[in-house]
Amino acid sequence: MQQEEYEAAIRDFSNVLQLNGDQEDIYLYRGVAYLRVNKGQKAYDDLSKHIELYGGKGKAYYYRAMASMALSDLQMALDDIDIALIYKPREAQYHQLKSRICIGQNLYQEALEAINAALQRTPGKISFLYDRIEIWLAMERTDFALRDINLIIRRSPRDGKAYNVRATIHFQAGDRDAACRDWGVAGSMGDESVLPLIQQFCDKRQTYTRNN
Repeated sequence: MQQEEYEAAIRDFSNVLQLNGDQEDIYLYRGVAYLRVNKGQKAYDDLSKHIELYGGKGKAYYYRAMASMALSDLQMALDDIDIALIYKPREAQYHQLKSRICIGQNLYQEALEAINAALQRTPGKISFLYDRIEIWLAMERTDFALRDINLIIRRSPRDGKAYNVRATIHFQAGDRDAACRDWGVAGSMGDESVLPLIQQFCDKRQTYTRNN
């Protein structure tokens, strides 16, 4: 859905509440719509109202955790996602959200445990692997980060972002030549963001291509 559609949905939900008073899930739905248009405080208020009126279950706490993240209240977000996981322990995206919250709090071991739980439920999901790479880099485990990015590249060999990320991992590990090769590949795939990096860190006399 586009932003205009979410804004129209918000108006519709507001009309329902005005005409008919409280109805189960209306505050929940409007809260989610507010999230989609980046109105974190309104989303938090509606989701809290839903939880107050109806007790809430996994979904309400999950979305309120997202609203708390938008408001930079990471401890509240962590408290809510832990409650959501009590209701829905098998939901991979709930574990992923917990991982993102923990990253924001520099709780990298907890973040790793959460993203591993997500990957156990959805093995090989690329977005989850990227999250785990971010954690490995924060923990300075470039060896495990390389393992995960190589898996992504094997599955998506035309993904320029993956080569850019692998270049970053090589650079953090101290292998500038490997980093430059991968920045070159990413650049050849149209990723212009790598050009300043090549200019700054790579030997300008060399041409970096996928075959290097």
